Amino acid sequence: KPKVEGVCDACGTTLIQRNDDNEESLKVRLKHYVEDTKPLLDYYEDRKLLVNFDSLVGINVLLDEISQFLEK
Repeated sequence: KPKVEGVCDACGTTLIQRNDDNEESLKVRLKHYVEDTKPLLDYYEDRKLLVNFDSLVGINVLLDEISQFLEK
């Protein structure tokens, strides 16, 4: 939660909440992920056609890793 209700701690702008930013919408999105997206990821992973990259390593490292993969 912000220090001041309704105000962003980082930039001071007014915080707004999207209409779909609620528990019920999250449940629907997760249901779609489990039913529609996850099976596709499993399908491609089983066939060794899915490559995962760790985006937390930093942009320069990530760019190097992707470039190396594409050069194969």
